[in-house]
Amino acid sequence: MKKLLFTIALAVFAVTAFSQEYYGYNENTGTYERITERGPYLTGKFFDNWFIGVAGGVNMYMSTGDVHKDFGSRLAPAIDASLGKWITPSVGMRLQYSGLRGKGASKTATPFTYGSADGEGYYDKKFKYVSFHGDFLWNLSNAIGGYKETRTWDFVPFVGFGFVQANNVYNNDIRSREFAANMGLLNVIRLGEVIDLTLEARYMMTKARFDKYVGSRAIDGMLSVTAGLSFNLGPRGGFKRPVAVAPANYTPYQQRISALENDLSNANDRISRLQRELDACNARPTPQPEVVTAPHSMSVFFTIGSARITDTYMKNLESFANTIKAHPNQKYNVTGYCDAGTGSVRRNEELSRQRAEAVANALVNNYGVNRSQLNVEGKGGVTNHSNPALDRVVIVAQ
Repeated sequence: MKKLLFTIALAVFAVTAFSQEYYGYNENTGTYERITERGPYLTGKFFDNWFIGVAGGVNMYMSTGDVHKDFGSRLAPAIDASLGKWITPSVGMRLQYSGLRGKGASKTATPFTYGSADGEGYYDKKFKYVSFHGDFLWNLSNAIGGYKETRTWDFVPFVGFGFVQANNVYNNDIRSREFAANMGLLNVIRLGEVIDLTLEARYMMTKARFDKYVGSRAIDGMLSVTAGLSFNLGPRGGFKRPVAVAPANYTPYQQRISALENDLSNANDRISRLQRELDACNARPTPQPEVVTAPHSMSVFFTIGSARITDTYMKNLESFANTIKAHPNQKYNVTGYCDAGTGSVRRNEELSRQRAEAVANALVNNYGVNRSQLNVEGKGGVTNHSNPALDRVVIVAQ
């Protein structure tokens, strides 16, 4: 029996491993290649990747004396109900109820035997049983071949622990309860996105006293084989691989920072240069306007077509005004001229008069000269000098 089960397990594994291979198009090489997807995977939400399952089949109790019965007489009905969750594509957990009936034979009468002993002294044994256990599931197909949500066949070994209770078929008050360990193989065959076919072989181990008879065995066991359906709950889509985040491209920002730093450096250089120029200007002596003085007369020259007195000549007028005020009884003639080569006769007469008035007003209004000391007159255009600029003048003289 053990050799048969081992041979079946190897065959199942071989078929499962073959089914793990699938191919996809590689854009880099332009060929179809084998795709193997392994972790890491994103951890799902609490309600993701749950499943419930129901199954039915047969079991066979194994204890001292049971081999006395023929194979068919030892088989009893079994049912399973499971609730579980896949934590990762390879690791899961489930809580399972299993039970119904157990059959066998006992050398002595026990609370679970019925009738009289047969010719060899064996009593028929039967009992109701129920087991609750938690199992650790390992999806070997995903662990070795990589996760594939649409794989047809998943090969899932498991181990678990719980308790098992047996009751007399006719009197529930007669019972036995023991700790139990489970191990087995779950085959999950995909039928669709929501529903799977399950084929499970499980071996439960418990103390020999569980069936109220202690023979030569220290540990009794129960082999169960069931087939059923499993329903996938929660959002569809299975497990998601993390999306690789492309490294941030800081080159444009670094270039912009470098450009701004260069602009700042140039601005600082310009500020330094302007500061040096300002310091140099401040270090120069302030130019003083040339003061032309004459004890008895002075000349004020004008630009062409203008009657405005420049700052330099205003300073000269200030000095000459002091001379006039120092001689209050002296009369001074303020005579204006234009160059005859520029403008009409009439215009020159007006402009020469305006120039003379501008000088007289500056002496009176700006520097306090008595108006009565001044005679103002415009001579119009003249050609007294070879240089016309010398004819654009106002002469103040005694």
